[in-house]
Amino acid sequence: MALIRQLTVEAGLKAEQDLLASVCAGNEEAGLLLWQPTDRALVMPRRLSRSAGFDEASVELAASGWPILLRETGGEPVPQSPS
Repeated sequence: MALIRQLTVEAGLKAEQDLLASVCAGNEEAGLLLWQPTDRALVMPRRLSRSAGFDEASVELAASGWPILLRETGGEPVPQSPS
């Protein structure tokens, strides 16, 4: 198995959620996931999707090649890309 997995941003976020769920369910004592995106997206906390202008900004960013993907955890927007 490769140490660093090559995944789309969407697949990477899902892999993180799956690992967390497995640890929380007691199936794993701990977990570590290293992944590098094969595409690009702007990942941001779900709470920001309630901000004024979010829908319009999402359309503009997607049109410029930066789709927005939401995560359940907090923090700030983080660009993800292969570079």
